[in-house]
Amino acid sequence: MNWAENRIFLYIISSLIIVYGCNQTHQNKQELKNNKSIVKYAQYFDIFEYKNGYKLQIINPDNGNIEKTFFVNKHSINKEKNQIKVPIKSIICLSGTDIGYINKLNKIEKIKGISQLKYLHDKTLKKKVLNKTIKEWNDIHSLSPEKIYKESSILSYSGMGKTIEKEKQFQLLNIHTLPNYDWRETHPLGKAEWIKMYALLFDNLSECDKLFRLIEKRYKHLKEEAKKIIQKSKIKPSILSGSLISEFWYMPAGDSYFAQIISDAGGDYIAKNNKGTGSAVFTIEQVVKQYRHTQIWINPMFYSSREMKKASQVYTLFDAFANKQVYCYSHQINSFWENSASEPDKILSDLIEIFHHRNKKKMYFYKKISF
Repeated sequence: MNWAENRIFLYIISSLIIVYGCNQTHQNKQELKNNKSIVKYAQYFDIFEYKNGYKLQIINPDNGNIEKTFFVNKHSINKEKNQIKVPIKSIICLSGTDIGYINKLNKIEKIKGISQLKYLHDKTLKKKVLNKTIKEWNDIHSLSPEKIYKESSILSYSGMGKTIEKEKQFQLLNIHTLPNYDWRETHPLGKAEWIKMYALLFDNLSECDKLFRLIEKRYKHLKEEAKKIIQKSKIKPSILSGSLISEFWYMPAGDSYFAQIISDAGGDYIAKNNKGTGSAVFTIEQVVKQYRHTQIWINPMFYSSREMKKASQVYTLFDAFANKQVYCYSHQINSFWENSASEPDKILSDLIEIFHHRNKKKMYFYKKISF
């Protein structure tokens, strides 16, 4: 596989894993909802006011059960496995979106470890990794709890729904492991709202709430703008996404947050009726037969038409390719993966520009691939 296929493959595998196991029910989550959760859009975590602090609950997306519960307090607390004293002094981030959220909160200096340097965008962190002032780790399952303990008592990672291999060892060392399920959210603002979990850890929920309200306001304004454009033009372009891995075509499923962004931007997404929050999978024949006349193609994960032709001549059969209507963020892929989760308004702005050709707004993440 080339680099693009590798990146897509990693995303697809993470999207398709099916998992089991938890110890509290979704009914309990609904009961706690009555206790003023500060979470508005996100489905897979909740924050409740609790005594002199907060209760953080992380929900397993595959079964709706409560996967983890933490009691968060800025006062002295007992050193138990589910209690966190805030503000935390440091954190290890094994997911790119974690870094983006923390950067938005102006707490980048608190990060003491990252996953892989080649996937890192932030220049400050890159410099620290190269100078060996913070450590580069591999995935969550290959970590040494003893080595992690020397760096931080908080470890955040991209949640896959299953218990990590060394969970008991982490617990014995009082290291709190926090899975991030933002990628499973069904609404862009739900994904962005995961920033509140990190704000809770740094004890700046009030500041974060103001920030999130601004993101929400901009997103809603842009959504309304797209709606007005469609009402005036009567045009809703058809949208194709993704590309081939081996003999199958992967694109965001119809219940995913990205399908929602496409809809909010005024696009008619071809996979909108395919259920799921991960990826929808098609054969080459299905995509060519049903969707070759799609008007706009996004996220093929290539820089240029030349690359695409080299990868597969099938790509040349699509109208969007022939009409040079192919767009992607591949020229700054690390920036997109690190920052876009906390900036859904910028993705929405880009897609409105692509779908409706306003020619008045700069694009933040996207650009047309070179032809």
